[in-house]
Amino acid sequence: MQQIPQAAYKFNSQTNEIKFFNGSEIIFKDLFSYPSDPNFDELGSLEITGCFIDEAVQIKTKARNIVKSRIRYKLDEYGLIPKILYTSNPGKGWLHKEFYIPSKTNILDNSKQFIQSLLTDNPFISAYYADNLESLDKESKERLKNGNWDYEQEGLVFPEELLNRFELKNITLNDNIYAYADISDGGGDYYSFIVGMMFDKKVYILDCIYTKKPSEYWMPITIEMIKKYDIQKIIFESNNQGLMATKLIKQSIGDMYNKRITAVPNSQNKHTRITVQAEMNIIPNFIFLSNPSGMYDDMMNDLCSYRYDKSYKVDDAPDSLAGLSILTNRIR
Repeated sequence: MQQIPQAAYKFNSQTNEIKFFNGSEIIFKDLFSYPSDPNFDELGSLEITGCFIDEAVQIKTKARNIVKSRIRYKLDEYGLIPKILYTSNPGKGWLHKEFYIPSKTNILDNSKQFIQSLLTDNPFISAYYADNLESLDKESKERLKNGNWDYEQEGLVFPEELLNRFELKNITLNDNIYAYADISDGGGDYYSFIVGMMFDKKVYILDCIYTKKPSEYWMPITIEMIKKYDIQKIIFESNNQGLMATKLIKQSIGDMYNKRITAVPNSQNKHTRITVQAEMNIIPNFIFLSNPSGMYDDMMNDLCSYRYDKSYKVDDAPDSLAGLSILTNRIR
């Protein structure tokens, strides 16, 4: 299509690379978040000059950040500015927060640009394709045909636009800090440890540990976080692996915090607990960081994707928040 002659390049299907006669390369990489490589270590050795990420709305923030950190090859030598091109259908998450909203409100950083491209901008599109999009459900039609980034997702338990936000620099920590942990049972589950501070009948979500890594990783940082915030009461869900994990943490943390840690079995229907707590307490009374990053951002993305029909299978974030909601309600 670009009229580049076959002699100018070679495609290696084993390494997924195109190598050109002048020495430049195009490298194709999979950015799916596999449980076996949650930190995208496979990308760690990359040295690139620029990149293009397609279907960017499906890519986790961590994957994007790792790729961004790899743009370092011969930049100074050729006076190059690192650049990334993202393309995507409209969606929520980091693209919506980082590009669309700032562009809409005229506060987009000068280093970034948002370009809206609609179905009608494509002169090669089939008329049949447009007709097919017209027959989709309301949400899909708004996204894929009308390019609407402000569409309201139907069936979300935690609609992002309904969640209250705060800036960490604007609050003062007090002694009413509590935590709830949903222990990973393996098989791709997350360990979700949520830290919240109660103030004026509201719960400010200060921090979290949200990871698929094994207990050897999250146990020491859980102990560190308990001490950092001087957490007054910590509940560990004791189903399956939870009881053993609680015992190990209590053995390691010392007497002062040992008495603050409790293992509690959860026999209530998980989905019912999540939806009830969402409507009754979390949405009206919980306040989340306005600009989350890292594990906190991953937790928020999964929280805001959870649906009433349970079609979104990752429920560790909403489950741990429901547990914290019950805990803080009792204390309140």
